[in-house]
Amino acid sequence: MTTRAVVEAASLLLLAGGCSDQPAGAPAGGGVSTSAGGGSTTSGGGPMTAGASSGSPAASSGSGGSSQSGGGSSGVVPGGTGGGIGGSEAGGGKPVQVGGGGGGPALSTCGAGVVPIPAKNQSFTMGLDLNDKPPLQGSGQPWACYLGKHKVTFSYDFCMDSTLVTQDQFSKVMGFNPSKHQTADGTLPVDQETWYDAVLYCNKKSTAEGLEPAYTHGDITFNGKNASNISNLALDLKKSGYRLPTNAEYEYAERANTVGLYFFSPTRTANITELGAAYAWYSTNSKMLTQPVAGLKPNPWGLYDIIGNLFEWEHDWEGPYGTADETDPVGPANGTGCGDNGVSKMAKGGSWHTDVSSHMMIGYHYKWSPSSVHAELGFRCVATVTTP
Repeated sequence: MTTRAVVEAASLLLLAGGCSDQPAGAPAGGGVSTSAGGGSTTSGGGPMTAGASSGSPAASSGSGGSSQSGGGSSGVVPGGTGGGIGGSEAGGGKPVQVGGGGGGPALSTCGAGVVPIPAKNQSFTMGLDLNDKPPLQGSGQPWACYLGKHKVTFSYDFCMDSTLVTQDQFSKVMGFNPSKHQTADGTLPVDQETWYDAVLYCNKKSTAEGLEPAYTHGDITFNGKNASNISNLALDLKKSGYRLPTNAEYEYAERANTVGLYFFSPTRTANITELGAAYAWYSTNSKMLTQPVAGLKPNPWGLYDIIGNLFEWEHDWEGPYGTADETDPVGPANGTGCGDNGVSKMAKGGSWHTDVSSHMMIGYHYKWSPSSVHAELGFRCVATVTTP
């Protein structure tokens, strides 16, 4: 596995700082509604402290509800064993809040290979407006139904995997490797997993590490080894286990306190592709293949491949929503669809197959049916920071 000094993410935090193919697969059945989105983080080594701030620990909170979700967790693990999200010094354990209140954003202790995201009581402007939209598809429909700009506030901090889940990590938890692009060492990010596979990965990893699973569910339907539907799926943001990031969580973490269309440039400049190539594997530099995780520069908060390499599953169903202020948003209550691609889950970040200019804008997203398998789709995990 490619390793890098993920611990540098801690110091970085202190700086304040369309795919050409149509989505594949029919909409999954089950009629479950979405709820609070979530995420999970990866394990490994000892805890990674991203700094401490004054103030008493604060419990996380989030909206309740049910959700179909996919998840997975992982990241670059520099060494050692054990160590879950917010692991104790002995490895493993639940997320631990070490900040909160005071004069700045709360910072968390997360496991090695996991980045603390200081979100509690923080707000940002989410989404795009008409002036930000990239070129239209051939059908004349705007790419993936863009959302209006609006203010989003979080009531909790969260931890996020520093990298995409790798094939090695996925196969050790799930017992199979669905990926189209494979290498013997498993250092490539996993692809061709369904959104439901990602959810099951999150729960299995949570259970293995002694965390409270974020998802509850009923029957699982399989298409070969891939999960194609999960009945009565519900997500609890207050649990310590792994989950997929919400659209708001992903956009906030990708932005990393920057302002503009991209975290590496405020505007779409003439050399935007050259600028983005330092951070993203895209259609020109990728050789049209996935690449080992953490091979390029991270964003200002230490998140590798947060753009490029693979699109990343999110919790949210895709659908239009308004411009009103929101707290802890989790997306539409169900998959009403948007544009001409049917009922879909959102995915962000662009891939080895896309351009930089349009697909790697912070506010951009694409979408696939949750039962889809695609060589451009991977995921990373997040987890809500909870009190010990």
